[in-house]
Amino acid sequence: MKERYVITGLGVMLPNTFDEDTLWRNLSEGNSQLDFISSVKVDNFKVKVAAEIENFDYQKYLPDLEERFAQKYSREILIGMSALENCMVSSGLSRDDISPKRIGIVESTSRSTQGYWANVLLHAGTDQELICSNSLFSGLNGVTASLYAIYRNIQGFVTTLSCACVGGHQAIRVALNELECGNEDVMLVLGTEFPICKTVLGLYSDEKTSVMSHEKENPKRAMRPYSINREGFALGEGSVAICIEKLSHAKERNAKIYCEVLGTSVTNEAEHATRMDITGNKNAQMLEEMLKEIKKKPEEISYYCAHGTATYYNDLAECRIVKLINGKKCPPIGSIKPIYGHLFGAAGILNVAASALMIKKQVLCPTINVEQPDPECDLDHITEGSRACDVSLIISMAHAMGSQSSMCAIGAVR
Repeated sequence: MKERYVITGLGVMLPNTFDEDTLWRNLSEGNSQLDFISSVKVDNFKVKVAAEIENFDYQKYLPDLEERFAQKYSREILIGMSALENCMVSSGLSRDDISPKRIGIVESTSRSTQGYWANVLLHAGTDQELICSNSLFSGLNGVTASLYAIYRNIQGFVTTLSCACVGGHQAIRVALNELECGNEDVMLVLGTEFPICKTVLGLYSDEKTSVMSHEKENPKRAMRPYSINREGFALGEGSVAICIEKLSHAKERNAKIYCEVLGTSVTNEAEHATRMDITGNKNAQMLEEMLKEIKKKPEEISYYCAHGTATYYNDLAECRIVKLINGKKCPPIGSIKPIYGHLFGAAGILNVAASALMIKKQVLCPTINVEQPDPECDLDHITEGSRACDVSLIISMAHAMGSQSSMCAIGAVR
């Protein structure tokens, strides 16, 4: 990339987390937001835990949205739009600071409208759910970005990707390409996901898959990544947005800068349909190529903000990637999913947002619930609590069904 690109704003709408300060406090202090599921009856499911958003009021975040419009939007749409608005406020960009044609949005989601379609299936054969005031919008994956663009008069490139867990990094990649082409000066990247419904819970809680936690006593310990007694992940819901802009543009307007987005890398292993390469070889090769592209060395990596799903294949493969790249001197590797659960299409954006804050604060967040590390995951997971240190380069990792993997490199602005 000829230009340099930086993150200048963050916006979050997550369980019990509606601002940047709360996000950082929960991440750095290891405050899990997982709890027993209340929005869905799970009596017949072994899965009992998730991270849910409660007490959400769109009027606090979208004061200019007319009620006649808001009543036609679903809860998921309003939460996503609120995250984008919080991101714009965080960036300090007003409507007059940039031409509407010089700003765009790329959204990532895999199941943002799942709740709506679950209701359609529930009331199959009736008109109860299909014919209602918000049906026009609620079933469309890409509608959140489009409706926010109308709200904010954003006239640049606006689109939505849907590629499971790697979608967040892919959205950043598309945004960087738009900036590099010179089409925009600023790009908003949104990750949004709302998977807590019976259809998804049932799909992933099948005992044969062994990917979801069955914790039923203490919801805060449901996710135990890298541990020998791991059970799998818990679902989370919400929206996370970041603002990426050209460094020159950010400096010109004296913007707050969190970190630099150095590059992204994506690969399709074209092997197993539901899991990544367990050897770590293909992802290690991808990372080597990305490091070469951004002119960084393995020893410069401060931290791996991993996918960390607390599943056997994911945990082992990611630790093997780190060992292949860094040899005997491995930097810490951790997961933030025990705090907010697994957000699928939003997971990569949340990882990058968390990494941006770690770089800005020069503090690495802990991986909670690592009770007894798996012998094959014998790396530094920062289990003692947050750690103040020099944080100059973080690699965010994501892996998805379909044999896909992605990474994003985030660095301190020097």
